[in-house]
Amino acid sequence: MPSSVIGELERLDARGVPFAGAAAKLARRARTVPTRSLGDAALLEAAARQPCWVATGDRALAERLSAGGVGVLRPRGRSGFTVVRAGPKTVKRPAKVRRAR
Repeated sequence: MPSSVIGELERLDARGVPFAGAAAKLARRARTVPTRSLGDAALLEAAARQPCWVATGDRALAERLSAGGVGVLRPRGRSGFTVVRAGPKTVKRPAKVRRAR
């Protein structure tokens, strides 16, 4: 867990953001990893360097992590998680266009 992320969660908790305190408490239990970045960029940097899963409720961050090959756990209900498969985002190919003769 990047130390900058723990600090960010603690600041969010102080502002009264729901569940930020619980997330900070859980994050403090993980091993701290030094990073050069802050926030989401720090999570992306740390996850790229070592195999891990990231739990986040941030949809945009989950998509960026998944596209980078990182497994993501998204909150589901009050006590569960949904697994987001790691891998490149599926891109729909345009239909073939027939030429008029």
